[in-house]
Amino acid sequence: MYKKGNNMEIDFDKIEENGGPSECVCDGAGHCPVYQQFIHRGVQYQCQRLQSSRNQWWRIFRPDYSEEGRKKFEEAKRIATSKAKFDKAVKELDKKGINPDSIEGKKGLGTVITKILAKIGVTKDVVSTVAGIDDCGCDRREEWLNKIFSKGEIND
Repeated sequence: MYKKGNNMEIDFDKIEENGGPSECVCDGAGHCPVYQQFIHRGVQYQCQRLQSSRNQWWRIFRPDYSEEGRKKFEEAKRIATSKAKFDKAVKELDKKGINPDSIEGKKGLGTVITKILAKIGVTKDVVSTVAGIDDCGCDRREEWLNKIFSKGEIND
């Protein structure tokens, strides 16, 4: 029914017949290809171990496998992948001693990017809504970019 990895094939009709997935196909927290939801570590832990949890979530989060639903899922997955790449880069820089506390300054590139995006309608609320998550991490990224790429005072 499942093939893990980049070439994952999921028989959604079979899942529906069974009342839910028979196994967890995720390698860890993140976007689940079955539920088409962001799954945090605790939920993923239960999904790996309890069939009753997988069945309950199937009833609650039954995904939209229509063409539009699949496009939304692919976009959410793309956003999550981009976020994960950025977070990985931040962690690698932090290991090298390059972090928000290593450079003085309160305003910089993060504020510039935030203001530019806001002017074209891309705000934290919009990103969170589109990504389907409560916290997009925008504030943390803005602060990090501000401290790493500080410019002092930024004019509106």
